[in-house]
Amino acid sequence: MLWQVRRSIGWIFPADLEGISSLKLIDELAPARETSEAWYKKAQKNDYFVLGWYKAKAPTEAAITLNIGDIYKCIPVIYRRTPVATLIITQTLAHEVGHHMSYKKGYAVALTGRLEKKPDRDEEARAESYALAVMTRMRRRWHYRLAALAVNDLTQWYDVQALLDWRAGKYKDAARKWYKAAVLDPYDRRLATCYWRAKEMCDSNPPALTNGT
Repeated sequence: MLWQVRRSIGWIFPADLEGISSLKLIDELAPARETSEAWYKKAQKNDYFVLGWYKAKAPTEAAITLNIGDIYKCIPVIYRRTPVATLIITQTLAHEVGHHMSYKKGYAVALTGRLEKKPDRDEEARAESYALAVMTRMRRRWHYRLAALAVNDLTQWYDVQALLDWRAGKYKDAARKWYKAAVLDPYDRRLATCYWRAKEMCDSNPPALTNGT
């Protein structure tokens, strides 16, 4: 896992990393505390995947956290030691570096949290644009082009399986699979829309209470 993160860092221009003093890797989210940010509490309460976040006190004092545990949940075991995993880790890392670039240029706030009700859409667009540029450079290498094809296949598989779960009324399973698909292909807005719709159905259709026998 560490070697994949190192490879991911290698695809980011060194100058773009200036000011990032910490890159923290975690396996799972720590329990939310009273002092935790609102988006973090919301993520814990609703069992959201959180792949990573960026926080800065100043342009020269910033930190990125990658939740490797949640990232790997989107990757089947057979692909976890291949360029497929490197692609997906790089996509998440590059997105957060994109936020750092926005912050250094004075465009963005110092904290990211995609679960806010009113996110800065321009800032998200800049971060996604930065990540896309990095991914485009990676795909010039033949092994990453092959990995990208595998990611596309995985995305379609999760999408189809989520649709089957939806039709069967398994909204929680559908939501998790659509989220994984959206992680693999963050540029397909339909996948994210399907995920949020499935989450809404989970909230409006709580499991029935039954008496033990």
